[in-house]
Amino acid sequence: TKRDGKVVSFKPEKITVAIAKVFRASNSGILTEGLLQQARIIAQSVVHEIQETWPNGKCIKIEEIQDLVEKNLMKSGYHEASRRYILYREERARIRRQQQFMEQTEAKEQSFEWAKNIQYRTLSGEHKPININELRFTIDTCCQGLENVSTEKILNETLKNYFNGISEEQ
Repeated sequence: TKRDGKVVSFKPEKITVAIAKVFRASNSGILTEGLLQQARIIAQSVVHEIQETWPNGKCIKIEEIQDLVEKNLMKSGYHEASRRYILYREERARIRRQQQFMEQTEAKEQSFEWAKNIQYRTLSGEHKPININELRFTIDTCCQGLENVSTEKILNETLKNYFNGISEEQ
């Protein structure tokens, strides 16, 4: 099962390719025939462990396979390669989290598109547009530590109840 929930057929060669990439990265960008053979042996160990653990089959998740790759790399004495693999996985996870956050933020911003035209007057008399992200941050900061409180719901209600219907001249 992929991270997005999509179920695909199991392809053991992908395990070999992933291990080979780690070996290449650990060997100054060079993948020797010996390292490729070791990648195949470790991949076979991973596949064997999957078959032993779930003899009747299972819809195995990609993270479970990656955990087994890490374990088998360490068991085979490739500690540096295993460390690189772990760091690579963590970096990819961080990038996915960041992308997900950005996508969620963009979706949230689009839902408040109408509010971007609202302006307020500062104490000095200057007219400024409302900064939705700044408002969201302020609400989020005030709500930290409070259980069952949604920053987005408060922001939505604030914009809807306080600013909705205000004309640009006011």
